[in-house]
Amino acid sequence: MKSSKLAKGIALAIGALGLSQAFPAAAQVAHLTLTLGMPFNPERSYDITYTPENSDHFSISERYRLPSGEVSYLAFVLGTVGGEVEAPFLTIDFGTQKLPNQALTVGTYTDTERAMVASAGHPGFDISFKNQGNNAVWGSFTIDSILFSTEGKLLEFSSSFQAYGSYIYGTDFVDTYTGTFTYNAVREPDTAALFGIGLTALGLQAARRRWQRTS
Repeated sequence: MKSSKLAKGIALAIGALGLSQAFPAAAQVAHLTLTLGMPFNPERSYDITYTPENSDHFSISERYRLPSGEVSYLAFVLGTVGGEVEAPFLTIDFGTQKLPNQALTVGTYTDTERAMVASAGHPGFDISFKNQGNNAVWGSFTIDSILFSTEGKLLEFSSSFQAYGSYIYGTDFVDTYTGTFTYNAVREPDTAALFGIGLTALGLQAARRRWQRTS
């Protein structure tokens, strides 16, 4: 009888542990694939994963919102400034703040200008990589998925882009940026999950008291 109650207690403990592991702490990861072409340099390709652990900088800013609260500008600052590092410094911006009443949503955006200084009627895009950017940036980008939590926190973002950059519009010396960028945040435990873990812990405590009384 005693061993049976003890076994039940152990089973409840394992159940509580399983629930806690099923809802891990929040984590963030971004991924960049990039083919970069620069005048007088061979084309180079990159495939880089960014996390808070391998980056000195890891931030996502919602610089502009519509009156409705929907986000119309996202700015990512990721990586580490320096030479040969695991996660080279990257800033990448996506904006629709210059389009009439247009939030960032799934779709393709053409005729872009540099995001922070885009003119009326133009979507915005900007990228700098390995501490190198451009005064003039133009091209297009596509958002394949974008998801926010009920609190307005970015949970998921997936995009592709084709952009060109130079120190001034109209020059023949142009950098080319072709690639994809994704961001994902693992969701934190929700209220229902935490409530379930709490009930399991209470059950374990009650079983333990019963076992002690009969031992």
